[in-house]
Amino acid sequence: MSKPECMYEPQNYVVTIFYRKGVMMNPKRYENLFMQIRKHDCTTLMEIGVWNGNHAMKMIKAAQVFGEVSYYGFDLFEMCTAEIVKKEFAKKPPSMDTVSKLLEATGESINLYRGQSKDTVKDFIRKCIQVDFIFIDGGHSQDTVKTDWQNVQQLMNKNTVVIFDDYFYNSKEHECFGCKNIIDNLDKEKYSKEFLMPVDIAEDGLHISMVKVMRK
Repeated sequence: MSKPECMYEPQNYVVTIFYRKGVMMNPKRYENLFMQIRKHDCTTLMEIGVWNGNHAMKMIKAAQVFGEVSYYGFDLFEMCTAEIVKKEFAKKPPSMDTVSKLLEATGESINLYRGQSKDTVKDFIRKCIQVDFIFIDGGHSQDTVKTDWQNVQQLMNKNTVVIFDDYFYNSKEHECFGCKNIIDNLDKEKYSKEFLMPVDIAEDGLHISMVKVMRK
Protein backbone atom coordinates (compact mmCIF):
# COMPACT_ATOMS: atom_id res chain seq x y z
CA MET A 1 0.00 0.00 0.00
CA SER A 2 1.17 3.56 -0.56
CA LYS A 3 2.32 5.59 2.42
CA PRO A 4 -0.49 7.85 3.70
CA GLU A 5 0.08 11.54 4.09
CA CYS A 6 0.60 12.76 7.62
CA MET A 7 2.45 15.46 9.49
CA TYR A 8 4.66 14.29 12.34
CA GLU A 9 8.34 13.90 13.05
CA PRO A 10 9.36 10.60 11.43
CA GLN A 11 9.39 10.91 7.66
CA ASN A 12 9.95 7.21 6.98
CA TYR A 13 7.77 4.78 8.83
CA VAL A 14 5.99 1.44 8.66
CA VAL A 15 2.21 1.32 8.86
CA THR A 16 -0.23 -1.43 9.74
CA ILE A 17 -4.00 -1.38 9.44
CA PHE A 18 -5.70 -2.95 12.45
CA TYR A 19 -9.38 -2.55 11.58
CA ARG A 20 -11.24 -4.58 8.97
CA LYS A 21 -14.90 -3.76 8.34
CA GLY A 22 -15.26 -2.25 11.79
CA VAL A 23 -13.73 -5.25 13.59
CA MET A 24 -10.61 -4.61 15.65
CA MET A 25 -7.70 -6.80 14.62
CA ASN A 26 -4.33 -7.07 16.38
CA PRO A 27 -2.52 -3.70 16.57
CA LYS A 28 1.17 -4.23 15.89
CA ARG A 29 2.50 -1.24 17.83
CA TYR A 30 2.17 -3.07 21.16
CA GLU A 31 5.13 -5.27 20.25
CA ASN A 32 7.21 -2.24 21.20
CA LEU A 33 6.40 -2.81 24.86
CA PHE A 34 8.02 -6.22 24.92
CA MET A 35 10.94 -5.16 22.71
CA GLN A 36 11.80 -2.20 24.95
CA ILE A 37 11.57 -4.29 28.12
CA ARG A 38 14.04 -6.76 26.62
CA LYS A 39 16.27 -3.99 25.28
CA HIS A 40 16.63 -2.30 28.67
CA ASP A 41 16.55 -5.40 30.95
CA CYS A 42 13.50 -4.13 32.83
CA THR A 43 12.05 -6.09 35.76
CA THR A 44 10.07 -3.45 37.69
CA LEU A 45 7.07 -2.60 35.55
CA MET A 46 4.35 0.01 35.95
CA GLU A 47 1.25 0.33 33.80
CA ILE A 48 -1.36 3.10 33.94
CA GLY A 49 -4.39 1.62 32.20
CA VAL A 50 -4.34 -2.13 32.84
CA TRP A 51 -7.66 -2.86 31.08
CA ASN A 52 -7.98 -6.68 30.76
CA GLY A 53 -4.39 -7.46 31.75
CA ASN A 54 -3.34 -9.00 28.44
CA HIS A 55 -0.55 -6.51 27.78
CA ALA A 56 0.56 -6.80 31.39
CA MET A 57 0.80 -10.56 31.04
CA LYS A 58 3.02 -10.26 27.96
CA MET A 59 5.17 -7.54 29.53
CA ILE A 60 5.75 -9.68 32.60
CA LYS A 61 6.73 -12.66 30.44
CA ALA A 62 9.16 -10.47 28.50
CA ALA A 63 10.78 -9.33 31.76
CA GLN A 64 11.00 -12.78 33.37
CA VAL A 65 14.16 -13.65 31.46
CA PHE A 66 16.01 -11.10 33.63
CA GLY A 67 14.83 -12.45 36.99
CA GLU A 68 12.01 -11.80 39.43
CA VAL A 69 9.45 -9.28 38.21
CA SER A 70 7.42 -6.70 40.15
CA TYR A 71 4.36 -5.34 38.37
CA TYR A 72 2.33 -2.29 39.45
CA GLY A 73 -0.93 -1.71 37.60
CA PHE A 74 -3.35 1.21 37.92
CA ASP A 75 -6.92 1.35 36.63
CA LEU A 76 -10.48 2.20 37.63
CA PHE A 77 -11.64 -1.40 37.22
CA GLU A 78 -15.21 -1.61 38.65
CA MET A 79 -15.27 2.15 39.23
CA CYS A 80 -15.26 2.87 35.50
CA THR A 81 -18.63 4.20 34.30
CA ALA A 82 -20.11 4.75 30.83
CA GLU A 83 -19.64 8.48 31.36
CA ILE A 84 -15.94 8.04 32.10
CA VAL A 85 -15.50 5.76 29.09
CA LYS A 86 -16.89 8.50 26.86
CA LYS A 87 -14.99 11.34 28.52
CA GLU A 88 -11.67 9.51 28.47
CA PHE A 89 -12.04 7.85 25.04
CA ALA A 90 -11.44 4.59 26.93
CA LYS A 91 -12.56 0.98 27.25
CA LYS A 92 -14.32 -0.45 30.29
CA PRO A 93 -12.03 -2.86 32.16
CA PRO A 94 -13.00 -6.11 33.91
CA SER A 95 -13.05 -6.30 37.70
CA MET A 96 -9.80 -6.01 39.60
CA ASP A 97 -10.22 -9.55 40.94
CA THR A 98 -10.51 -10.92 37.40
CA VAL A 99 -7.32 -9.21 36.27
CA SER A 100 -5.52 -10.10 39.49
CA LYS A 101 -6.21 -13.82 39.02
CA LEU A 102 -4.93 -13.65 35.45
CA LEU A 103 -1.68 -11.96 36.39
CA GLU A 104 -1.01 -13.92 39.56
CA ALA A 105 -0.69 -17.01 37.37
CA THR A 106 2.70 -15.63 36.29
CA GLY A 107 4.05 -16.30 39.78
CA GLU A 108 5.44 -12.79 40.00
CA SER A 109 4.74 -9.93 42.42
CA ILE A 110 1.46 -8.38 41.24
CA ASN A 111 0.25 -5.11 42.74
CA LEU A 112 -2.99 -3.58 41.45
CA TYR A 113 -4.43 -0.21 42.44
CA ARG A 114 -8.07 0.73 41.87
CA GLY A 115 -9.13 4.37 41.49
CA GLN A 116 -8.35 7.57 39.65
CA SER A 117 -4.71 7.52 38.57
CA LYS A 118 -4.29 11.14 39.68
CA ASP A 119 -4.79 9.83 43.23
CA THR A 120 -3.44 6.27 43.15
CA VAL A 121 -0.20 7.11 41.33
CA LYS A 122 0.41 10.06 43.65
CA ASP A 123 0.02 7.72 46.62
CA PHE A 124 2.37 5.22 44.97
CA ILE A 125 5.07 7.87 44.59
CA ARG A 126 5.31 8.11 48.38
CA LYS A 127 6.52 4.50 48.51
CA CYS A 128 9.76 5.56 46.76
CA ILE A 129 9.89 2.45 44.55
CA GLN A 130 12.39 2.55 41.69
CA VAL A 131 10.62 1.67 38.43
CA ASP A 132 12.42 0.51 35.27
CA PHE A 133 9.54 0.69 32.81
CA ILE A 134 6.33 2.77 32.73
CA PHE A 135 3.53 2.37 30.19
CA ILE A 136 1.04 5.27 30.10
CA ASP A 137 -2.24 4.15 28.52
CA GLY A 138 -4.94 5.15 30.99
CA GLY A 139 -7.52 7.88 30.47
CA HIS A 140 -7.00 9.61 27.13
CA SER A 141 -8.29 13.09 27.88
CA GLN A 142 -5.49 15.66 27.76
CA ASP A 143 -6.03 16.56 31.41
CA THR A 144 -5.63 12.94 32.51
CA VAL A 145 -2.57 12.30 30.33
CA LYS A 146 -0.99 15.53 31.59
CA THR A 147 -1.56 14.57 35.22
CA ASP A 148 -0.23 11.04 34.66
CA TRP A 149 2.90 12.46 33.06
CA GLN A 150 3.43 14.98 35.87
CA ASN A 151 3.25 12.17 38.41
CA VAL A 152 5.36 9.72 36.42
CA GLN A 153 8.22 12.19 36.12
CA GLN A 154 8.73 11.88 39.87
CA LEU A 155 9.40 8.16 39.45
CA MET A 156 11.95 8.49 36.64
CA ASN A 157 15.70 8.21 36.79
CA LYS A 158 18.10 8.21 33.82
CA ASN A 159 17.42 4.54 33.12
CA THR A 160 13.63 4.58 33.37
CA VAL A 161 11.82 3.91 30.09
CA VAL A 162 8.44 5.61 29.65
CA ILE A 163 6.17 4.54 26.78
CA PHE A 164 3.20 6.68 25.81
CA ASP A 165 0.46 5.09 23.74
CA ASP A 166 -1.99 6.93 21.50
CA TYR A 167 -0.04 9.66 19.77
CA PHE A 168 -2.78 10.80 17.37
CA TYR A 169 -1.28 13.11 14.80
CA ASN A 170 -3.61 13.48 11.82
CA SER A 171 -7.07 14.02 13.25
CA LYS A 172 -8.84 17.22 14.29
CA GLU A 173 -11.57 15.04 15.79
CA HIS A 174 -9.12 13.42 18.23
CA GLU A 175 -6.87 16.40 18.99
CA CYS A 176 -8.29 16.73 22.51
CA PHE A 177 -7.26 13.14 23.31
CA GLY A 178 -4.00 11.25 23.61
CA CYS A 179 -0.42 12.27 24.34
CA LYS A 180 0.35 14.47 21.33
CA ASN A 181 0.28 17.75 23.23
CA ILE A 182 2.59 16.34 25.92
CA ILE A 183 5.07 14.88 23.44
CA ASP A 184 5.14 17.95 21.19
CA ASN A 185 5.94 20.17 24.17
CA LEU A 186 8.51 18.04 26.01
CA ASP A 187 11.47 19.89 27.47
CA LYS A 188 14.21 18.96 24.99
CA GLU A 189 16.89 19.81 27.53
CA LYS A 190 15.57 17.21 29.98
CA TYR A 191 13.99 14.47 27.85
CA SER A 192 14.66 12.48 24.70
CA LYS A 193 11.79 11.11 22.62
CA GLU A 194 11.59 8.40 20.00
CA PHE A 195 8.60 7.56 17.81
CA LEU A 196 8.28 3.79 17.72
CA MET A 197 7.30 1.88 14.61
CA PRO A 198 4.95 0.69 13.30
CA VAL A 199 2.15 3.23 13.08
CA ASP A 200 -1.28 1.61 13.29
CA ILE A 201 -4.03 3.02 11.10
CA ALA A 202 -7.67 2.69 12.04
CA GLU A 203 -10.46 2.22 9.52
CA ASP A 204 -11.36 5.91 9.78
CA GLY A 205 -7.78 6.87 8.85
CA LEU A 206 -6.63 7.76 12.37
CA HIS A 207 -2.86 7.21 12.72
CA ILE A 208 -1.73 5.91 16.11
CA SER A 209 1.80 5.43 17.35
CA MET A 210 3.75 4.93 20.56
CA VAL A 211 6.46 7.28 21.82
CA LYS A 212 9.39 6.38 24.05
CA VAL A 213 10.61 9.04 26.50
CA MET A 214 13.70 8.97 28.74
CA ARG A 215 15.62 11.47 30.82
CA LYS A 216 18.80 12.83 29.26
